[in-house]
Amino acid sequence: MKTHRLFILSAVFGLSVGLLSAADKRKEKAPPFFGTKAIGKNIITASDPSVFKELSDGGEAMRKVFDRRISDWAETKVWLFKVVYADRAEPTEVQVNKEFSDVAKARSLALKYAKAVGQLPACLRRDVRSITIHDGEQPFGGGNHNILIHVQQAVKLEKDGILEEVLFHEATHTSIDGDHKEAAGWIGAQKADGGFISTYAAENPVREDLAESFLSYFAVKHRRSRISGEAYSVITKAIPARMAYFESQKLDLRPCVK
Repeated sequence: MKTHRLFILSAVFGLSVGLLSAADKRKEKAPPFFGTKAIGKNIITASDPSVFKELSDGGEAMRKVFDRRISDWAETKVWLFKVVYADRAEPTEVQVNKEFSDVAKARSLALKYAKAVGQLPACLRRDVRSITIHDGEQPFGGGNHNILIHVQQAVKLEKDGILEEVLFHEATHTSIDGDHKEAAGWIGAQKADGGFISTYAAENPVREDLAESFLSYFAVKHRRSRISGEAYSVITKAIPARMAYFESQKLDLRPCVK
């Protein structure tokens, strides 16, 4: 049977291994946020630039995709679409569950979320080879070269003004985690900061700290005018070493940053 690497999903898959020693934990500062996806609703907005170029129909097919409603992989009938982004040669595949029986509806969903993904920094789209879209109100996910979207959850996130921020978080899992979450420099930055930006990161230091921290860094460094003065102060005091680590990596933030 073919095996798959663990699909990284927000708030699932058991216990995380702590990075800090018992002595370090006694010094640890209380996280200032519960979760960081709502530190600013305008970190990325629907009116920001997207490198989306075109979308074309690819017919119907079977794909083995992750579905949060069953918390497992499943062979699923999908509508296929090919997305071309202006800054990458290889197209991205969008897989829309055929539970959306109308191909026009499936195409509109593919177009909507492909454009939103095109607003993310290039470094976050680097490893995104596919986008999977199901119905349902389950959380999004990132990993396995994929971003997972559940449409009813997306509707709620859009209403709350944080759809793009959640996509940012999940794309960090897809494209950044693998190179950085176990890097010596990153672990050193965690220890140097002596705490976490959020309770969610503190409870899941291996799985979630990098995604929580990167969104916070990006907000402070590149969206200063879109967050409150209080949020700016809290973030810069809580994770200065992590911010310095991200800055040192010279990550490609286009089209968000020119």
